[in-house]
Amino acid sequence: MDTVDYQLEILQAYKAGKEIEYIPKGCTKELYNWKTIQYQPDSLVYPHTFNFIENDYRIKKEIKCREYNSINEFYKDAKKYERVVRLKNSDRFLTIIEFEQLRAYPVLISVAFRTTDNTIRCEKYTVKEFLDSFTWPDGSPCGVIEQ
Repeated sequence: MDTVDYQLEILQAYKAGKEIEYIPKGCTKELYNWKTIQYQPDSLVYPHTFNFIENDYRIKKEIKCREYNSINEFYKDAKKYERVVRLKNSDRFLTIIEFEQLRAYPVLISVAFRTTDNTIRCEKYTVKEFLDSFTWPDGSPCGVIEQ
């Protein structure tokens, strides 16, 4: 896996703007989660330094998913993840206290969160906004993954 072709494939995908994931060699997902790096050519952030000796790299798979079609689909995932969501592009976790599908607007979800500082915040989201704004704690999308 540590061939020049493999390294070149990773570097070219990185330069093309694809998300790359890495994990220390010898680690398993149970011990350590894959971390994502994204190429930011116009950023003042120093570009990622690849270390193929200490890390394994892979091109992040693109997941296709759709918005929830019903509150039951939403509830199934919310229950699975113990009602905890993560704000995208953040390490901020929120606990869903309650949610409901508004009858007059079936695409709206009203959600009450308990934040990490123990305050309560209530907001309304379309199912698309919820998908675009949050992930479940393991990084999976807040929507239905399509095969």
